[in-house]
Amino acid sequence: GFREMIERSVAAGDHGVATAVAHHQLAKCLIQQESYEEAVGHAAKAVQLHAANLGDDHPDQDLMLNLLGIAEVWVGQHEAARGRFVRAIELRDRRLPAGDDRTAYFEFELGQALLKLDRPEDAVAHLERSVALRTRIFGDKHWRTAHVEGFLGEALAAAEDGSERARQLMTRAAERLSETLGAEDKRAIEAQQRLD
Repeated sequence: GFREMIERSVAAGDHGVATAVAHHQLAKCLIQQESYEEAVGHAAKAVQLHAANLGDDHPDQDLMLNLLGIAEVWVGQHEAARGRFVRAIELRDRRLPAGDDRTAYFEFELGQALLKLDRPEDAVAHLERSVALRTRIFGDKHWRTAHVEGFLGEALAAAEDGSERARQLMTRAAERLSETLGAEDKRAIEAQQRLD
């Protein structure tokens, strides 16, 4: 797999883009296996190698930075993750100022990191942009839109001490996720738990 590819590349003195991509893919696998500390190391190496070969401003650096941010969130490095997400969004916005689903995903990840940093007011703006982009791309009834709306509701509730809009968003998210993904889906269960 990716581990063997990295070992062969390092043994051959190859520190190119292919090795960066192998580190990136291995980090994704490690996150899925909940090996977060090791994932941070491989994601950081991917960012480093990718930047060394293609430059800090290369458009695809956004993916590398976002994955490193995700890994950092899992190990509690929320402030470092916030910086990675901000940079990923900056790079993505240069390429596609109107935004796309990847931009929506990056905004969502940044919003979640800000919630974990107990900065719900800051999270609201990023989650609102993510909802707006996903609504434009998928429509307002799609589960991807509903998923982000649930987190936006959580951020609004924390920022405004339980506003009515927050409750409406969380309720709608829980209903849509349950309808489209099934009540047993992890995202539907989490949305319902946010309501309780």
